[in-house]
Amino acid sequence: MRNSTFVWVSMVAALALACGSSGGDVAGDAGQDAKGDVSFPDAKTDAPDAVEVVGDVPTETPSEVGEPGPDIVWPPTCPKAGEVLITEIMVSPLTSSEYVEIHNPTDSEIIVTGSWSLQSNYGAKTEEHVLVFDEPLPLPAKGYLLFAKSADAAIFGRAPDYSYQKITFADAGDLVRITCGGTTLDEVTYVSSQCWPHRKGEAMVLDPSGYDAARNDAPEYWCRGTTKFGKGDFGTPGAANPPCGAASCGDKCTQAWEQCDDGNTKLGDGCEPTCAKSPDKDGDTVPDGIDNCPDDPNPDQADADGDKHGDACDPASCGNGTKEGVEECDDDNQKPGDGCEPDCKLSTDFDGDLVFDSVDNCLEVKNAGQEDQDGDKIGDACDLPDCGNKFVEGAEQCDDGDNESGDGCSAACLTESHVAGSVIVSEIMYDPILPVTSGEYVELYNTTDDPIDVAGWTLGDGGTHVVKIAPKAGALLIRGKGYVVLARNGDPDLNGGFEADFVYKSSLGLDDMAAKLILTWNGNAIDQVLFGTSHGFPEAKDRSLNLSADKLDAIANDLPGSWCATSDASPLPLAGTGFGTPGAANETCAVPAAE
Repeated sequence: MRNSTFVWVSMVAALALACGSSGGDVAGDAGQDAKGDVSFPDAKTDAPDAVEVVGDVPTETPSEVGEPGPDIVWPPTCPKAGEVLITEIMVSPLTSSEYVEIHNPTDSEIIVTGSWSLQSNYGAKTEEHVLVFDEPLPLPAKGYLLFAKSADAAIFGRAPDYSYQKITFADAGDLVRITCGGTTLDEVTYVSSQCWPHRKGEAMVLDPSGYDAARNDAPEYWCRGTTKFGKGDFGTPGAANPPCGAASCGDKCTQAWEQCDDGNTKLGDGCEPTCAKSPDKDGDTVPDGIDNCPDDPNPDQADADGDKHGDACDPASCGNGTKEGVEECDDDNQKPGDGCEPDCKLSTDFDGDLVFDSVDNCLEVKNAGQEDQDGDKIGDACDLPDCGNKFVEGAEQCDDGDNESGDGCSAACLTESHVAGSVIVSEIMYDPILPVTSGEYVELYNTTDDPIDVAGWTLGDGGTHVVKIAPKAGALLIRGKGYVVLARNGDPDLNGGFEADFVYKSSLGLDDMAAKLILTWNGNAIDQVLFGTSHGFPEAKDRSLNLSADKLDAIANDLPGSWCATSDASPLPLAGTGFGTPGAANETCAVPAAE
């Protein structure tokens, strides 16, 4: 703090005496009347007659009028109104003292000299303290100064920039003014009953958004200090003010950064604990948190049945025994099919069998008895056959509980009955050019005029190697007088270039010596061939063993003379992989079969 030695007022008076009665002008806002007395212009409001001037006023004229010390701006230049702002006021300290913080919002330094004064005006009494300095006090650009009633650095955590006396701020309300040369630079009038946020031990702090001479007149830009300093009071004396933010929420005063403030932390009451307005989706002025119909406008919140759902959005209470709203009936239960459905609509009976639709297992077919042999909740009268459920239904001939053919009841639930010779082995590739695992195949021929499903049948070598014909499609039909091919490899790029009807992979190997093939249905042998060269059959190397086209029956295919090696006239589709007619008509052997 700077000790007082002279006042700007005394300088002006001394200058006036030096000039005598010549009427010479004095620079600054101070003027002279006709008697040579010094006077100051009024501030924003006329000051009352009684002005108490606080501070030591020198009575001696400077030794050289007009020649101040090197650190004194002479005459001082006052900033314009609004270039100095009051940004913090401590009205009721607990551990510190009253203080006023001023701020320079400009980009240039301001020099505070003895032409400045601090005033308060409570009721009809104006108190004034004219600032007295050893040397001018700089107020940095964007900086702050702390004027405090106490000079004790311990209570602020730092020494005030200036201390004043005999000015006391009233709790109920007061005017705080800072002047220069008699001109008001800024003033703030606070009134406790008008939401000004002062409280014991907490300074009134101006939010940075209110750094403006007009805005700092409005309480909505002020909040209570929340930063502890010195010995325990709250504020930021002489330092930048932090944004008020949520610090003001809950004081029942709506600050500029708040949408509302109802003074409580209750959710959904119109003003949230964050001081934001409660959402109101339906726009009926009732916040969603307490609206009994948040999606439907109902400002009256009518709730006739008291279920906390407003009438505007409350459906009829079906099942209470009273027909309401759009209900067609209400029988005081939720049982379907009793004449009044659980949705309080009358039961219907589409097929007229006296069984209501909601419980009828055949809606479009009369079945008063509701028979359901297979227990699938679909009445027998309208139940489509369900092959594989062990119940013979509709056009089914059988149902053995599975969906496999080859066991007497086909995958389509048709009765199977096959006789020996109905399907025969008609072509065998046992010694291909391609690797054995790729080129081997067996062709089957249907000797009858009707299609035969060979799914579920087996093909084996009479020993442990047996292939079950189990196509993914569930059936493998051989048309009347037609062929299917069972191959060891299904890839046309590897098996000779044909499309196999079923791939049995490596579980069955073919031998050109004492080879044997047995085709079986449901445990019954339908065809068998002993085709090895040891049994007199012709050798077929790099080509298939072909049953002559004129010998396609179960008796002839047992005879070696009915077979021949496929000729060069029937190459496999993939060039260079041998000869054969898989799935196509067989060649007629050139050499008559030996009887």
